[in-house]
Amino acid sequence: MFKKLNFESIEDLIKTFKRNKNIIGIIQCGSRNYLNENINEIGDYDLTVIIDQNISNNIMGLHFFIKKIPVDCMIKTIDQFYKPITNVFDLMHLDGVIIHDTNNEVQKALNYFIEHSNHNRLFDNKLVINKYRYKFTHIKYKLLKRLNKNDLTIKYLFNVGFITFVEFYMITRKIQPGKFKLAFEMMQTNESELFTLVKRYQNTNDEQVMYELIEKIFSYMLKFCNGFWKEDEILFRKNIDSNLEDENKLLEFLFDK
Repeated sequence: MFKKLNFESIEDLIKTFKRNKNIIGIIQCGSRNYLNENINEIGDYDLTVIIDQNISNNIMGLHFFIKKIPVDCMIKTIDQFYKPITNVFDLMHLDGVIIHDTNNEVQKALNYFIEHSNHNRLFDNKLVINKYRYKFTHIKYKLLKRLNKNDLTIKYLFNVGFITFVEFYMITRKIQPGKFKLAFEMMQTNESELFTLVKRYQNTNDEQVMYELIEKIFSYMLKFCNGFWKEDEILFRKNIDSNLEDENKLLEFLFDK
């Protein structure tokens, strides 16, 4: 049974992967180069290991340390690059750098992915948008019910609300997952109104003011997609293959007498 990782450096890890016949390619993602061993540099090392055949439907990657540097290792099969994007973290491959390619198949797959990824598909996907319309409305409702009640839960909900906002901001602005500093820099440069709301929100401890500001932040994010979830609107938890017929069938089954 495998027990322990023992690498002298990230470069040592990459060399080991390159010798492994099960691995057909490696894509370096993010801004950190595998030759950079400076432990004082902020940020982990992101890479995707590409294999020919899937070895598990339940594990998509792993995290570990090498000499105090966090390593985020995604595992993908070559054929997954030819399928539609279903995970926002796949977008990091748009700026990926191939550092190992045994037969040029990885380059072909990455080229296809970049050409066909169409980030706007994820952004314009009604399922994704309605997911966040529901989240923002649900969080706003829970916050309102707990205002001025000395409820510790409200601090947690404010944190969840802000994290959800940043997550949606990064998806809709085509920012790679984990690039929080870049997100706020872009916000400050391109969306000063939103950035001002965020600064005010972060600089107050008054729950009523925080609620008013987080509501304005949510409203700003939802103004392009019909706003908050409305009282006369039904949102369905569904997958990408569902259609209007499925929705009507369910409604008739549940509510028609």
